[in-house]
Amino acid sequence: MKSSTLVYFLALGVVLAGFVVVSKNRVLQQEFRPEYFQHEFSVHFADLLPGEDRYVNTTFSLPVDTFFTEFIPVMQGDTHLLHHGVLTYEVPDSYCSKKWHSILYTVGSEFAMRSALPVPYGLPVRQGKAINLELHFANKGTTTESGLFKLLVIGEKNRRPAYQQGLGARDYCVENRDEFDIPAGVSHFERTMDRPFIMPRDGKLIAWRGHLHAYGTSLSFLRNGVEVFKQTPIQNPNEAADPNSVYLPGKTFSPPLELKKGDIFDVRAVYDKPNELFYPGAMGNGILVIDFGGLEPAW
Repeated sequence: MKSSTLVYFLALGVVLAGFVVVSKNRVLQQEFRPEYFQHEFSVHFADLLPGEDRYVNTTFSLPVDTFFTEFIPVMQGDTHLLHHGVLTYEVPDSYCSKKWHSILYTVGSEFAMRSALPVPYGLPVRQGKAINLELHFANKGTTTESGLFKLLVIGEKNRRPAYQQGLGARDYCVENRDEFDIPAGVSHFERTMDRPFIMPRDGKLIAWRGHLHAYGTSLSFLRNGVEVFKQTPIQNPNEAADPNSVYLPGKTFSPPLELKKGDIFDVRAVYDKPNELFYPGAMGNGILVIDFGGLEPAW
């Protein structure tokens, strides 16, 4: 997957809805049971020059069938140097035939310290498949920097399969781009998807996570033209995160929200900015975590 397309999921510092934020020390000291699958990515970056953008990809082949349930990132160095990281799992098809639901995890400027799917769910991944981590480091400062990024991935057997579907106020499937520009002369701006998503079969919405950029004031999830819920930014609980990032908390549905085949999903991103400012690269993205009754999505 090209790095330009992965910006959709700037994890948004994004964490799976239902994520838990814990202290770094507690994460590193936690003991994991033997039946868990674990893999740690460790990527060192050195001599990142002022103004430099650097992309790094690292891949491993999955040795067993498992369900990914937890993702724990650690940044040694200035957290602000991480623009985003995206963990992908290549699958043969997807909703827009571009491996769109192969995103497993994302992390970015909001930098959550730990992410976990709600029990009893997991993201199914199969033995022999390639798992790729793309990292984008960006030095916006005035001094040369170095650091180390680690990502611990946890898998567990006997979880109920859940699948993720991305939605964006624009549409990668239509335009091969998920950012949009807000012109000067406009202070209040709203945007929905170019092509709403249609549910391929009945299912349940387990969780949701969303992402906005600077000046973003709300992100709404709509079903059949009706707003199901609206998120507004809150203060980031991680003090090390980029202060210019916009933090939207993850949302878990308990009980899960019933979805029907043919339901039409959309998102609405709202931005409020200085009237005279031309603002490029706005985003309004969300990821649905769906239970299709133990079945595959059938895109």
